[in-house]
Amino acid sequence: MIDYSSPNMAKEFHVGHLRSMMHGAALMNILKFQGYEVSGVSHVGDFGSPMGQVVSEVIHRDLPFVRAIKEGKKVSEDMYPTPTELSAIYVAAKQRAKDDKDFATESMKRTVELQAPSHVQNETKEIWRTVLNASRVGFNDVYKKLGIYVKEQGESFYVDMLEGITQELLEKGVLRYSDGAVAAFIEGYETPLLVKTRDGTYLYAATDLATLKYRLHTLGMKRILYITDSSQRIHFEQLFKAGKLAGWYDPNEVSLEHITFGLVTGENGLKLSSRDGTPLTLAGLLKEAVVATKAAVMTSNSLERSERKDQILVPKPDSYQQYTDEEAQLWKHEPTRFGRVSSDNIPTDHERIAYNAIKYFELTNARRHNYKFSFLAMLNSRGNTAMYLMYAFARIRSVYRRAAMDNIVVPALDATVSYPPEFELHEHERKLMVQLLHFTYFVHLAETFLEPSYVCNYLFDLAKIFSLFYENCRIIGSTNQEIRFRLCQATEQVLKTGMLLLNV
Repeated sequence: MIDYSSPNMAKEFHVGHLRSMMHGAALMNILKFQGYEVSGVSHVGDFGSPMGQVVSEVIHRDLPFVRAIKEGKKVSEDMYPTPTELSAIYVAAKQRAKDDKDFATESMKRTVELQAPSHVQNETKEIWRTVLNASRVGFNDVYKKLGIYVKEQGESFYVDMLEGITQELLEKGVLRYSDGAVAAFIEGYETPLLVKTRDGTYLYAATDLATLKYRLHTLGMKRILYITDSSQRIHFEQLFKAGKLAGWYDPNEVSLEHITFGLVTGENGLKLSSRDGTPLTLAGLLKEAVVATKAAVMTSNSLERSERKDQILVPKPDSYQQYTDEEAQLWKHEPTRFGRVSSDNIPTDHERIAYNAIKYFELTNARRHNYKFSFLAMLNSRGNTAMYLMYAFARIRSVYRRAAMDNIVVPALDATVSYPPEFELHEHERKLMVQLLHFTYFVHLAETFLEPSYVCNYLFDLAKIFSLFYENCRIIGSTNQEIRFRLCQATEQVLKTGMLLLNV
């Protein structure tokens, strides 16, 4: 199982979520390609004290959907706060809880009501569910643009397990009371793993413990990857050790892994910000990427006119089996959960290029390292970018098009072809063949080190070697025409497969 994306409800995706999303999706595809049975899940933050604060804040603001709920009316989607409005509410509620003791007390009460057993229904939960649905609108818009499907199963799913898990760990001595709170004091760590506050509120360590046991004992997972930034390292170390102390798993048989990633900064090394200086959301970054891509495509001098058309219109193949048929049906038929599908959500050619470019650029950067985001680098038509790979696709398509113009049939890749006795390989043919043979090795490296950048680097080298072949070896009309067609087809197939693994 791969736990990735996992945003907090009522907040917009920030740029850091791009790392978790793209690495999670790519690793799912790579591991499936290598023969593993893999499932993905987004463990959203929908249950803790921030949610109690947000519910209290929207009640104080008397938002339209709150009034509708109080009056017993149906809540329509046009009553939802926008993603930006929700984020502002989240920030305001957090600050208000610090400044206003009465508000903080009310928020804590709301949190306790949220954390009541699932059979207990109340006004707080109804308002909370609407906040979650409003949050999903923004999330699903980004997911669709980036081609991400991940099952949501957040903290609240485990509500009915919390009391039993806490009691079990108290009896086993993994948890103990401290000043009215409940915590795990793991040897070697100065800070305890706080599970429950003295006022009865469960913290995210409690839901993480319940989640861990559920995944191990109910789902029977043998390997779980948690993809987050490195700031959560200590939390996961303590979580895994608490599970081991509880006897929930044997480290010799089960692998729990925290897969960390570095930060994304602007070119100045500081936090990415929009043109007005405010922190840049992921949705904002995608919007700016489309603008930058339009300019780059229009001004590019690196492609012939016919090749530029092929580049823009490179069809996106069906996604590698990142989700099951059942999950695909959920995506299609559950508009409340997964968002509406309309013509407004269908990406243009420039949008598709922009989103693929940003995804690929993310994955070219080694997971553990910080990197500086640059539209110039992302759209460099000669660098390790999606633009350069699409350029290779364009050249391959131009070969097929020219063959068709000359009434030459390009044989199917699996067709039997006989070669003349005088057949001799050109240096660049040989190099291209060797590079094609190395594909599975680099996928193996990506699997072993959980590092998709190995695949990116391989594809970049393949595209460069193909370009040398294309520029130095006449294809149509040459004595090696048939094998050169085959090399074009094999290169196209490997490029497609590699990009599918990367979810690009």
